[in-house]
Amino acid sequence: MADQQRIPVDAARCVSRTRDGETEEVNFAVRCTPILLAGEPIVAVVLRDITEEKRREILNQLFMHDVKGVIQGLMGYGELLSEHNVERAARMIVSLASQLNELFDSQALLKNAEAGQLVATPAIIDAGEIIRRLQSTFSVHTAAYGKTLETRMLSDESRLFTDSRLLLRVLISIIMRALEMIPRDGSVIVGFERRGNRPTFSVWHAGAVPSTMAATIFSRNISSSATEGYGLGTYGVKFLSEHYLGAEVAFTSSEEEGTTFLVMLP
Repeated sequence: MADQQRIPVDAARCVSRTRDGETEEVNFAVRCTPILLAGEPIVAVVLRDITEEKRREILNQLFMHDVKGVIQGLMGYGELLSEHNVERAARMIVSLASQLNELFDSQALLKNAEAGQLVATPAIIDAGEIIRRLQSTFSVHTAAYGKTLETRMLSDESRLFTDSRLLLRVLISIIMRALEMIPRDGSVIVGFERRGNRPTFSVWHAGAVPSTMAATIFSRNISSSATEGYGLGTYGVKFLSEHYLGAEVAFTSSEEEGTTFLVMLP
């Protein structure tokens, strides 16, 4: 009986902490071992930080979930070929193959960014061109099926200096998340304007982010697929924006006003 009482107990626990004004989650593997010390029974508790392991596990799960979804789509539209609906099937298969490539690219991009191996190449671009490329991307995107993507140019001065490739990846990930959060026949509105002379892209959808997620939506270790979505996820969006685009990412959310994500470039 005494030996059984000294069997170590293993568990995992997640705690939240605030650093530099931002809340993050830290995961620990916990081992509790009852021991005798100078004849007195005590419990030795050892904490091992497994935050990186947990984060990699979550990212891999999300990645595989997204890849599986695209592959299922490819299989479904492949069946259309046998039903002689060749034109539509071919169009959607090309779109799904592009999405699959985007998933792999986004995974590699975030990994390189966190390792400090990513190099931004900013140039003068036009916000209108970014908006048009977003429209083109989602015109045949399966995530937008049965839904509407509206765009609004709210500023005459549309030139900006940034890395268009990284900006597009950030905006595509935000839009993907927004599309996931709305029902069929719902709308996502993408806009561009200048706020205090800052070029700003906004992505709006109806409905609010659950309060349990709002405080840690940009956390490195968010585990809900509803907040991560496809591609980079909310953590990746913030990381790339702040570290490589010099941008600020923020959001507002309420049932009355809906949810708006902002990417405010320098």
